Amino acid sequence: MKRFIRLLLCALLSLFLLAGCAPSSPTPPGGNENPGGTETYEPIPSYKYTIEYLGDDVFPIGAWMAPDNYITDQAYKDIADSGINLIYALYDRCENTGDITTERNQNVLKALQYADKYGIAYFARDWNEMALMEESDTQDMRILYDEFDKIPSFSGILVQDEPGLVHFDNLAQMKTNFDKYFEGKTFYTNMMPTYATENQLNNGAASGGGNPSTIELYEKYVDEFLDKVKPQMFSYDFYPMVNSYPNIQSGYFRNMSIVAEKTAEAGIPFWTFIQSCSWGSTVRICNQAEIDWQVNTALAYGAKGIQYFTYWTPYDDSGTNPGFYPSRSDEQIGAMVSHDGKKQDMYYRVQKTNINLTEVGKVLLDCGFAGIVQHGESPDEIPAQDLLTDFRQLKSVSGADAIVGCFDRNGKTVLYVVNNSILSERDNAEISLSFESSLSYEVTQNGQKTTGEGETLTLTLNAGEGALVCL
Repeated sequence: MKRFIRLLLCALLSLFLLAGCAPSSPTPPGGNENPGGTETYEPIPSYKYTIEYLGDDVFPIGAWMAPDNYITDQAYKDIADSGINLIYALYDRCENTGDITTERNQNVLKALQYADKYGIAYFARDWNEMALMEESDTQDMRILYDEFDKIPSFSGILVQDEPGLVHFDNLAQMKTNFDKYFEGKTFYTNMMPTYATENQLNNGAASGGGNPSTIELYEKYVDEFLDKVKPQMFSYDFYPMVNSYPNIQSGYFRNMSIVAEKTAEAGIPFWTFIQSCSWGSTVRICNQAEIDWQVNTALAYGAKGIQYFTYWTPYDDSGTNPGFYPSRSDEQIGAMVSHDGKKQDMYYRVQKTNINLTEVGKVLLDCGFAGIVQHGESPDEIPAQDLLTDFRQLKSVSGADAIVGCFDRNGKTVLYVVNNSILSERDNAEISLSFESSLSYEVTQNGQKTTGEGETLTLTLNAGEGALVCL
């Protein structure tokens, strides 16, 4: 009898242990759960900043700059159709007079109304660079912005582009006052790249050239801006496609690495600009692969906002010379839309890229960045401290030159795979991922989702193209 009871207890214990070790039911592909099934990892912190008007699950896709001479229904419909959901004012900036009836201020209202019709967030810009230093300075501005705020698309202000260290104390005070009066809106400032000169990092981009800067000075520039201004996100530009194709400006990944590390320490996300036009004697017009490569490598590094320079082709300061950027003598060509409102080749390149960006961005917004797995050669060196040999279930990568951004999403594994080339002969390249065991996955590529299962996954990607893999 005792032997029978012991056997019964052993059988019950075995059933209990088997039940505990059995794989969980398959979870839906994508979303917060991992279709791979059983393994949940320690979460990695994730930082995002989204535009309240757009919604918490909408990836910010911005463009500098909004139409000025063509503030029309069609112009804003074209913005929305391109996949851009956030536009920044430049010429259509308001006058800080407290008089909403002036022509410039009426233009801003009109732009906001069209933006709202097509679901586009709009960052206004003040004629006097947002005088928010003292309480008395805010009175006229608040009259205007209270009127703008009646239109839902008003989402914030473009305060300053590429300031220097000398501006940070003022910007900090402006940010404090702005947050007091415009809760939920964005205080937006775009920052310089590592190749800015020493003089520019100290005194702002507009101060001109000088000696090359050092990485130490650039790190100070980023640190002090984050510490003093406390921005909602860190936006910066680095334009890599210079001189003749396929040359790339060195330091692209190093700049991104510095920004990614320091913003993670500050607990905020970073946004970056994509070069989409030509200016000066060295910066070239980008082809489809170059647009895709910039966007997808930034996503692989954890960027939580993508911005294009530039949407609209500007006039010079006199308003008479199309294609000339304000206060500069170098012609700007190849933007998405011409100065007279015509879509150019770049419009369709960006539109194509944004189809996938819109979909993968919904997932990547909530992902914590772990590092990069590199296979093969890279057009620009990736800093050693960012490189991983494998990541969780991912054991190796083979095939064409690739980088794989490695992410966590609520304890589950997300991979962003990029064909790490801008050469057209590298189209239709196969990149294979090998996993530790057979598991389920969901792939998003060209905006379309597919599912599968296996110990390996082989993707076919054009040069610069990216695909999202959720395990």
